[in-house]
Parts: sequence; C-alpha cells; structure tokens
Amino acid sequence: VDASAEIPAGSVTVRWSGTTTLVFSDGETTWMTDGWFSRPGPMRLLLGEIAPDVAAIERGLARNGIDALHPLAAVFPVHSHYDHAMDAPEVARRTGALLLGSESTANIGRGWGLAERQIRVVRDRELILLGKFLITPIASRHFQFPDPRVRERALGDPDITEPLVPPAEVSAYKVGVAWVLHVAHPKGSWLVVGSAGYL
Repeated sequence: VDASAEIPAGSVTVRWSGTTTLVFSDGETTWMTDGWFSRPGPMRLLLGEIAPDVAAIERGLARNGIDALHPLAAVFPVHSHYDHAMDAPEVARRTGALLLGSESTANIGRGWGLAERQIRVVRDRELILLGKFLITPIASRHFQFPDPRVRERALGDPDITEPLVPPAEVSAYKVGVAWVLHVAHPKGSWLVVGSAGYL
C-alpha cells in the first residue's frame, strides 16, 4: 500500500508494518499494536525455539520513525501468540513505551526482563487514555481454526501463567485474550480487529 503523498498538519496517521502491527500518531502521541518485526523462518517455527530478533526490531522502529525525538507511548499486542506479542517487550524496552495487554502478554514481558512499571494488564472495556487517543479494549475471540488439532494447540489452555523466557517453542506463546480495540480521537474513531474470529 503506497503512503499518502502529503499528510495535512494535525492529521491522525496509521502505518502498517506487517501482520497486525499498526502505528498510530496524531503528531503528539504515537502508539502501536503488536510491534512484531521478527520473521522466523518456517523450519525454525516447526522444529526449533524462537526469540525476538533484536536487529529486526531496531530496523522496524527506524522504518516507522520511532526514536528519541519521536517516542512511543504504548505497544498493545492484540493477543499473545508469537506473531503478535513476542517482540513487544523489546519494543517497549527500547522506546520506554508501556506494554499493554492481558496477563499472558504481561508474562511475555516479565520473561524478557521488562520492568514491571512498563507493564499494564488491562481489563475488558477499561478506558485507556494515551494523549488524545482513548482506547477501549474489548475481549473478543480468536479465529477458530477449522482443524480441531490445530485449534486445540493454538487456542486450548489459553493463558501464559508464568514469565515466558525466550527462546521458547511457538506453542509456548498462548493466545491469552484476543482483543478488539475501539479507538476514539477528536479527529475520529475506528476499530482495530486483530483476528477474524471476532465477536
């Protein structure tokens, strides 16, 4: 998707960075969903353990213009599978952002050694104010895989109950809570639906 050629002053912008990583900014406050920039190959996913690719995260943040002059307020994984939440603690650590999400996401952050002051477990329909962005997380449902074995492996026993220390198997990154995010801003409102199994 080509970027807009010109962005009027005062606009709210969104940048897509792959999967469901979206970067929102109104020029004053910037926050993102997921923050997933690592791309482990299929063999590693099938046979080995995975961990955040710190160099890929650094490149991803740079591509999105996030640095000391343009900080990140928060990173909010829409659920806790590896391809949404694995990199989020490092994104938060590098940027000083708050890691928002379920207790499962918090345990991914704790396993990475993220400071507890940077972790916030959210509740269904709790109001979260980031600058002028008002985010309401709504507990929803992940896509229900048609194959019952895949569905059970990906969605059964959904919670990460202890700090998850990478490298870890893909299956260790359990779904946690699948969130839909309602976002309100003086410039408009929208819904972030991170999985096709939404309610």
